[in-house]
Amino acid sequence: MQQMQVTVPAGIGPGMPFTVLTPAGQMQVVCPEGAVAGGQMVVNVPAVQSAQPMPIVQPTMMAAPPVASAPIIMGATVVEQPMAMAAPPQPQVMAVVQPQMHMMAAPPQPQAMARAPMEGRVEEIQLGCYGQQGAPCCWLMSLSWKDSDRTVITAGPGCFCCCCIGCCPGCCGQFKATEKGSAIFKNGETWTFQSPTSFIMTGGMASGETYRKMC
Repeated sequence: MQQMQVTVPAGIGPGMPFTVLTPAGQMQVVCPEGAVAGGQMVVNVPAVQSAQPMPIVQPTMMAAPPVASAPIIMGATVVEQPMAMAAPPQPQVMAVVQPQMHMMAAPPQPQAMARAPMEGRVEEIQLGCYGQQGAPCCWLMSLSWKDSDRTVITAGPGCFCCCCIGCCPGCCGQFKATEKGSAIFKNGETWTFQSPTSFIMTGGMASGETYRKMC
């Protein structure tokens, strides 16, 4: 036996037979599990044997029975008939060589943006009178929901900035949720609720300040 590596033809899959050309002639093999078209597989094939001459038996003289007048019968030439040749062993699959594929680097996935602690819990937010935690007298405003979906907060009436007072609804602005159910509201400034009764303002003059519910 000797080994040789062959390529699985196009259109051939596991369990399907196909013909390969070996030094001993054409032979049929079966595509093994795990092999794919274009892949390599190793098979065992029989070694090529030189043809052996068939032996010839020389004629022999056959003695006649002891009868005086019996003629002598010459032996005939006997040619040994060739024995039936066993079918050559089918090539055995030794291993499957998978075609090498270049692995593409996965594209970088976008990083999820940080979410507010109250994301998905907007129904817990309590509105009313909110003031700056460090200096409530400098900024005090009344907050209320504009809609039943809790997507817009109206600041006012009741908006105090030191000595400036505004009493009209929405005079301090309307802040819209970045998406339905979000606890982040924007209108130039951004209010990010940290709890049902507090939020952090970013942007504007009071950026980074925490506001808490006063009443």
